[in-house]
Amino acid sequence: MAPVRHIAISNQAGDLAKVFPLLQRAARGIIGLRMGKYRVEEPIAGTFRVVNTFTGRDYAVQFYQKPGVWTCDCPDFRHRQTPICKHIVAVWESGLVNGNGVPQSCEPPF
Repeated sequence: MAPVRHIAISNQAGDLAKVFPLLQRAARGIIGLRMGKYRVEEPIAGTFRVVNTFTGRDYAVQFYQKPGVWTCDCPDFRHRQTPICKHIVAVWESGLVNGNGVPQSCEPPF
């Protein structure tokens, strides 16, 4: 599991250059879901399958409850060691995740 990375952001050019790729990934996830490019399924609580409806490829997105960490098996997330990818953002945007970033299926039943 990749370590959790925190990014401090200021309005300095170097800081903005670091966060821009993350914003691009987030935008691709949101737009892809809204345009029907991605379909999100949750076969098991906290485990999601994001299917690209154009190519048929699918990726596993998983939430680990104890550390509160999200992972994805896509090459972007694994090889670039980014804190998010477009598939994780698509899951968040799907309505299956609460405002605190926790899947609704993993919330306590009370």
